Amino acid sequence: MIGSTISHYTILEKLGGGGMGVVYKAQDLKLKRTVALKFLPPDLTRDEDAKTRFVHEAQAASALQHNNICNVHDIDETKDGQTFIVMDCYEGQSLKQVIERGPLPIDEAIGIATQVAQGLAKAHENGIVHRDIKPANVMLTTDGVAKIVDFGLAKLSGRTVLTKSGSTVGTAAYMSPEQARGEAVDARTDIWSLGVVMYEMLTGKRPFDSEYEQALVYSILSQDPKPMRELRPEVPEALEKICRRAMAKDTKDRYQTAAELIADFESYKVGTQLSQQTRKVLKKKHSLLYAAAVCAVVAIAAIFFYTQSSGKVFDSIAVLPFENLSADTTRSFFSQGLANEIIDRMWQVSSLRVPSLKTVMAKVKPRMTYAEMAKELGVKAILQARIQQDGSRLKISAALMDPDADRPLWSKTFERDFSNILTLQSELAQAIVENVRVNVSQDEQQRLGRSQKTVNPQAYELYLRARQEMTRLPLNPTKSGWDSAMAKLHVAIDIEPDNALYYASLASGYGWAAGWTLVPTTKLIPKMKAAAEKALGLDPDLAESQLSAAVVDVYQYNFKSAQSRTSRALELSPGNFSAHLARGGLLVSTARLEQALVMYQRAQALDPVQFKAGGFGLGFIYFFMRRYDDAIAAFKELMRDDPKSDVGHAFLALAYSMKGMHAEALAHNDSTHYWGVMIRPPLLVRAGKRSLGMNVFERDRSKINSLSKAGFFALLGEKDSAFQWLQRAYQDRGDIVVWLQNDPFLDTLRDDPRYRELLKAMNLDGKKN
Repeated sequence: MIGSTISHYTILEKLGGGGMGVVYKAQDLKLKRTVALKFLPPDLTRDEDAKTRFVHEAQAASALQHNNICNVHDIDETKDGQTFIVMDCYEGQSLKQVIERGPLPIDEAIGIATQVAQGLAKAHENGIVHRDIKPANVMLTTDGVAKIVDFGLAKLSGRTVLTKSGSTVGTAAYMSPEQARGEAVDARTDIWSLGVVMYEMLTGKRPFDSEYEQALVYSILSQDPKPMRELRPEVPEALEKICRRAMAKDTKDRYQTAAELIADFESYKVGTQLSQQTRKVLKKKHSLLYAAAVCAVVAIAAIFFYTQSSGKVFDSIAVLPFENLSADTTRSFFSQGLANEIIDRMWQVSSLRVPSLKTVMAKVKPRMTYAEMAKELGVKAILQARIQQDGSRLKISAALMDPDADRPLWSKTFERDFSNILTLQSELAQAIVENVRVNVSQDEQQRLGRSQKTVNPQAYELYLRARQEMTRLPLNPTKSGWDSAMAKLHVAIDIEPDNALYYASLASGYGWAAGWTLVPTTKLIPKMKAAAEKALGLDPDLAESQLSAAVVDVYQYNFKSAQSRTSRALELSPGNFSAHLARGGLLVSTARLEQALVMYQRAQALDPVQFKAGGFGLGFIYFFMRRYDDAIAAFKELMRDDPKSDVGHAFLALAYSMKGMHAEALAHNDSTHYWGVMIRPPLLVRAGKRSLGMNVFERDRSKINSLSKAGFFALLGEKDSAFQWLQRAYQDRGDIVVWLQNDPFLDTLRDDPRYRELLKAMNLDGKKN
């Protein structure tokens, strides 16, 4: 075979072989490139029906353009009828070869697992299941990139069920329970197999192994693997939980998508809280030995907590607006502002869930009991506090209430000079965390207890007033309201120019105005950048500083830096609702929609009321994912709380239009609102009223932004005009980041070289998920 020419490929050398065929390195004589040829065993392609199915699957796999999937270029036959596949040839080695040398460094193993999950996410999105994920089917290039190979071969070989003793043990060790039973499989079977590969990378051993096939299958179906930390004590508990959930025997308990798994990998990397279902994994009984250990720990904990009041762990707290004992009734900003500041501090503890004050104020009604509040908010404890100011002295009397027992778990009075209000807040937050009995990491303890600077009382009150006004602005986004809040922040900075909080809020205010187009974005970016850089310089360990800088990065198309900053913000403040939203927005901007959906779902779980108050909810993501039925349902739910929502009606109309339900779309289009004006011309065109749509467009042209104009011309098939307005949108910055890769109206432009040039100019790779 070496030296021979098959079709237009000259065989150079043999790279390897096994039960699924022999691989050779070859020279493509037409394109002058090095490729790999995989010759399949004749018994795999002798059945013409099986061969046809394989060709169809391979054709689908060849369309998967992803950095972590081996590219398939061609399928051909030799003159004697032997089938071969033409693939990319990589310098490197298989993951199997790497594992044979022993367990991998933990960070390296997670990096590889994440890359494989990203490749699977792409395949699953396109309806392709690999069915044979194992170390031998993962190539590691010399520059550290993991490539999944052999899509479609598992189906061709029929290895979804075991039939012959001892014939498929190597592959069988990675089979999911449903595969071993011969049942239909879906994307979750690949997730199981990746969990097995993770276990092997981290421990050097397979979780299920036997020389006898029947014993191996029994283990997969009936037994739990030995805990990884028994084999390798330094494996973090978080990774054990991720791995065990990936290998859950019941598919409903497993990760449902690769994107969910990737989200937990990202959470582990930045030290933030894993998803709720994953956190619960080790609480289940996995084996008699493991259960005994758990029981022992629970027994000790029970004895301890029996002596400590009720013994409950209060891992969720609602903070009520502080009661103002001052005679000045205009100081609601102060009582609400201090409650918000305490919430911000408690968000730094990953094991504690604290709803936003906006959610608390929306759900708590007068004369509610503590038990009713807790049930409505889904929390286990209620914090109430009273503020009393006497000259420069500030006193806060706080009580943490057990709603079931209707009595305080803890209470204390704190008193400080107003200039030490940040220290007072820090002491209060530490006391709360100490008394709710949750686990607090050393880093979290240090952040909670770090020394606090003194503040100027006048400046700090201006900051609290501005924060309250900013919170109200989404309900009435007017430039006058924004000007009022920003003026207060500027005065606060003039009085106290070394407070990072003020600069971070200023930068966020500029970003908010850009998002609502109250002021041209290009005018705001320099101011936003200056404020964010000042906040970072004064306090880089403030989550708000990192978030404000991330917003600047996105507007400047520096997505790598924005990713780093949002990761750092989540590390500093794991329960921070805004940090989750920012991360989700970044993922949307870079067209990682599956991962964005997971992040937004986490934000929704953290604070459902605040999430809906953002105006888009999950419908926004579903619309971009082309899941229009889900988008319609989500926007209808949003509008149950806010029937007059401009955004809700507009996106509901768009979703109806994309489904061809044009009467419903036009019924939800209110052209008296901002979004209604933007979408009315394309809705009319899609409804078959092209002339009317063009007339409405010309009438309202001055009110329609550049991006919407680009989408309208793309819909009309006028690509040159569409790209002129896209270029204008690019120059104006604004919303183009969010829409460029996601807007269905722009789909007709994506094959045009000008589209790819625009992506390149914006540092976008054009890949989704």
